[in-house]
Amino acid sequence: MKYVWWGLGGLAALVVIAALVCLLIRCRRKRAVKQVCRESEEEKACRLNSALSLFGFSWCKNCDCITTGRNPWQREMGYCAQYDRAAPAMGIIMDYEPIYFRYDDRDWLLEFWKGQYGCATGAEIGLYYNDERSDRPPEKLFYTCAEDSESLQMYFSLWKDGKCILERNERCWWLTGFLPGMYSEPENLVMKVCIFFCDRAMQEAFYRGLLRAGYSRRDIRVKDNRVCLTFGRPKTEQVSRFGRLYRFIVCRKNAIYCRWYLRASRPFCSTLDRISFLCCCFPHLYRKLIRLGMNCSRRNYKRYRGRG
Repeated sequence: MKYVWWGLGGLAALVVIAALVCLLIRCRRKRAVKQVCRESEEEKACRLNSALSLFGFSWCKNCDCITTGRNPWQREMGYCAQYDRAAPAMGIIMDYEPIYFRYDDRDWLLEFWKGQYGCATGAEIGLYYNDERSDRPPEKLFYTCAEDSESLQMYFSLWKDGKCILERNERCWWLTGFLPGMYSEPENLVMKVCIFFCDRAMQEAFYRGLLRAGYSRRDIRVKDNRVCLTFGRPKTEQVSRFGRLYRFIVCRKNAIYCRWYLRASRPFCSTLDRISFLCCCFPHLYRKLIRLGMNCSRRNYKRYRGRG
């Protein structure tokens, strides 16, 4: 009989502990809501950008999304094809489309990405070059990020289920946009891209690169030095170091984190207010969110470059 009483006592203790935890969370939520409402937009943006800068990102007021900073630390790491293949290890499930072309005695790469970056749906365009005179195929080379003077005017709109969810337009070497809390399969995303080149020679070289990648003339729209296309199903073979099971697990984990983010930050609608609320109330989810899948740091630069 005493074991029954012990069991009932243990159950009662668990109920009391659960009730106390719920009460604590409720109190923390109320306190966090008041703090977020009390702070100005400048204060919240300053705190968020300070945290995001550690991972090379910033908050964009115009589109209420997360973007990359002007000179993020990723610029030091350049690019090689191994980055895309290792992306699932960082919680990133995406489609990628590298376009290689030769211009001004350099090998150039203009690449598009779209997919799920941890807790956020997003897209990217990146411009890179290689000065080496090598007989290796372009996908085996290591590329340096373009300089500010070589930046191009870039535009993309990201579409999901026939609806435009994000637009970005800027002169830069790396154009990005990420929507926290939105979960998407890469195949359900369509990216409409326009690139404005510095001269006709570069535009024609990129056009030939698109044809080599598998795009037809009907897929490409050219006007003056501008080239526009739609990136839906990749023409490039999507190579990964990880199998379908690992990809499935990462997708499910990302979907769960997105649901947690939306439920936890339910009192608010804007990205700035939602993330600020998480910072006050759920710091673990906040840290997971602002990383956007980024685990690497400057110290990994030489290791990644060696694999290129």
